[in-house]
This record gives sequence, C-alpha cells and structure tokens, in this order.
Amino acid sequence: MNKPDIKKCLICILFGMLPLFANASSPECDGIENWPASMAFVQLKNQNILTNSQVDFKNSKVKLLASQELTEDIYIQVHEVQFIKTDGSHITVITENRASVFECSEGPVKVYLVSQILGG
Repeated sequence: MNKPDIKKCLICILFGMLPLFANASSPECDGIENWPASMAFVQLKNQNILTNSQVDFKNSKVKLLASQELTEDIYIQVHEVQFIKTDGSHITVITENRASVFECSEGPVKVYLVSQILGG
C-alpha cells in the first residue's frame, strides 16, 4: 500500500467507528480557538503545510462529528476542522482527542489530513 491508500484506510476506519459514538452531554471543544483545532493547526504548521498568514481563522470551521464518554467525565471526541485559506481554498483534517467538561486538552490530538473528498 502506498501512503495515500493508508490515509484513505484510516479515514474509512474512523468514519466506520462514528455510529459507535454516542453524543450525550459532551464537552464543547468545537471552536476554532479550542484544543483540537489549535493542535491541528500547530501540526500542519510544523509540517510546512500551512502558515499563519495563509489561514482565514475567522471563516475556518470546526464541527463535532462524534463524542463518547469513556470513563466518568472523560470523552473521546472526533472533529472535522476546515481551515479556510486566504486564497479561498481550504485544508480539511479530522481530529481525535480526549476531553472532559472542564478541559478540552485531556491528552494529545491525533490529526488525519484529508487528502481528497469524494462524492457530494
């Protein structure tokens, strides 16, 4: 398998797990300024994929895809983060992190770079 195939497999596995997640009273970590999006941006910046001047943070979007309580007050969350670039294009990532109702940063953030979106 080449690298793009591995990425596609990871995304498929991640989306395949979504029905397993229950969205109860979960932490609200879906702002562009919150932990998942901030850490996603840092990782993209460290990989020289994005710079501060390339991103229109005001129009960038974060959407909670799934949240499941793992233990009392510790949740695993999956977000879609779309960084809108100043040239009108965008970069989309899927993040996975642990959070509590008091703290969005209960652990590191895994970032999956979406290389291509197929279908409508």
